[in-house]
Amino acid sequence: MNITIGGYYGFGNLGDEETLRLLIKDIKREYPHCHITVLSGNSYEGAESINRNSLQKIKKALFMSEVFILGGGSLIQDATSTRSLFYYCELIRLAHRSGCRVMILGGGIGPLRHKKYAADALRLCSYISVRDEYSKDILDEMHVPSELTADRILSLSGESYSGRGRYFTVNLRRCKSKVDVEGITDGLYPFIREGYMPIYVSMQDTFDREILYEAAFITGGRVITPKSMDELMTLQRGAKFAVGMRLHFLISGAVAGCPTLALSYDPKCGCLDIPALDPFRIIPHKMTNALKDLTPPTLPKGRLELCRRDVLEIGKFCFNDTEKYHRCLK
Repeated sequence: MNITIGGYYGFGNLGDEETLRLLIKDIKREYPHCHITVLSGNSYEGAESINRNSLQKIKKALFMSEVFILGGGSLIQDATSTRSLFYYCELIRLAHRSGCRVMILGGGIGPLRHKKYAADALRLCSYISVRDEYSKDILDEMHVPSELTADRILSLSGESYSGRGRYFTVNLRRCKSKVDVEGITDGLYPFIREGYMPIYVSMQDTFDREILYEAAFITGGRVITPKSMDELMTLQRGAKFAVGMRLHFLISGAVAGCPTLALSYDPKCGCLDIPALDPFRIIPHKMTNALKDLTPPTLPKGRLELCRRDVLEIGKFCFNDTEKYHRCLK
């Protein structure tokens, strides 16, 4: 079996890189002899990597593959740019023309302005699972069938939460709208006065680091970039609380059992049942009170089974070389 995986890989985004690592691990556990090719400049254990911008190499990989998978992450959206939407939709079309069964596993859909263009590509998929109700509602509106699953990071586990550290963790990221850094830091000050140190966590340096240094300049504290999700989870298990914008930062806090507050800049944050505030309009005392009232989050039930179900679906869409040949002729 040959599988090609595409997604937002090779750009230093800790959450997306960990999602891919877990996906490869899960596929290899169920199909130990399969060959996996990833469209990325990074290298991954158990997979071959090729340049995601080399059309010739992508065509060759797809022609040799039975299944093409778009991994987790909000790939089918045009909020950041239409170029991103075009890239992933054309990958779907190219994979379909190459005779691959196309799957989206644990994806995020939207926000979308070009819904017809996206829907035409998504209808070529043999199987789609999404990680949140917002994405499923968009697909239902476009009459594209899908299943609701869990974000793969939710399948992580480890030691129990202690909360013994004299620190809390914060994640911010640059957005098109201006993040209310002053309001956020004002909301954190009561805890700093009690002796807790803010640790600002960058999940992707190109988008996070500058704004985190801006906040750290106001409050003091450290700015760090974890090298792995395990390192981040260890940090979260000792924190008084976690407050942040990026989904996988919030999931790491929730899985670690750390009381977690979302600064929700994107509907995808709704896949977690945790309190949320608008990061663009912060009222400091309300944020302080929300942090004081936090309790350890409740994780979605059956998350491990949902992630495994997605991988088992791959086996349903594999076929022999003769079938591949006839699909390519079509």
